[in-house]
Amino acid sequence: MDCRDNLQTHEHLSDEWRPEWRWHVARCLHDKTAADSLRNLRYRVYRPMIPVQMRDRRNQSYTKWVSMFPTYLLVLPAGQSWELLRTANGILGGDHALLQCNGQFATISGGAREFLMIRETEKRFLENGKSAKFKAGDRIRVQKGQWMDFFAVVDRLDDKSRICCFVDMLGTQRRALIPSKFVIPA
Repeated sequence: MDCRDNLQTHEHLSDEWRPEWRWHVARCLHDKTAADSLRNLRYRVYRPMIPVQMRDRRNQSYTKWVSMFPTYLLVLPAGQSWELLRTANGILGGDHALLQCNGQFATISGGAREFLMIRETEKRFLENGKSAKFKAGDRIRVQKGQWMDFFAVVDRLDDKSRICCFVDMLGTQRRALIPSKFVIPA
């Protein structure tokens, strides 16, 4: 085990030689655990994420962010060797921790990694822009469902693309959860 505390990082190195981001193999469904564990061991970790539309038991649609490459992580040693990789939770042990292709460790170029990061940022921006159609205090009209043709005031937005609002009914206001696709601005 490498116990040196005076290790230098790669920022001072010339452009001819820089450490490369390497693909690491995590245990099945443990990529988040492995990423957190490697960050605690001071490795630089990048886990590309993408939005996936899911449905719950009530057949309501919601967005869940999942790994773009399940069980694979991009890892860069931040000044230390690869020795601590064996102790990380969620990483496959032994020779299988680093992905190999044709006897060489699989790496990714800086440009490809930057492209992945830009695409992920664009997806997050689009997703956040879509959910911010209404804000608290907006007056809305329900077009479909059990509250059809009722007016309501938005209380808060749910992460499952639902709107928690107060519906005007018989002179009182009742709290209701309505899918955002069922409402329009009043």
